[in-house]
Amino acid sequence: MESTENAASGSQGNELPLVLVVSDSTGKMKSLKEAFSGRYKGVFVRDEASAEKYLKKHNVAFVIRDGQ
Repeated sequence: MESTENAASGSQGNELPLVLVVSDSTGKMKSLKEAFSGRYKGVFVRDEASAEKYLKKHNVAFVIRDGQ
């Protein structure tokens, strides 16, 4: 599973809402990662299979799926 976690600096990183983003677009992932900065902890995967695998082990606040 390909993922990149974006947590805020300091001890608050684990307290941020966790958002799972499913997209095969590097550009969209980068834009969302920047938008999440300091407000959400983002986990980014490229496909639904990776998303399902992640969701089996983690609770997330919400999931963003790219409609492509």
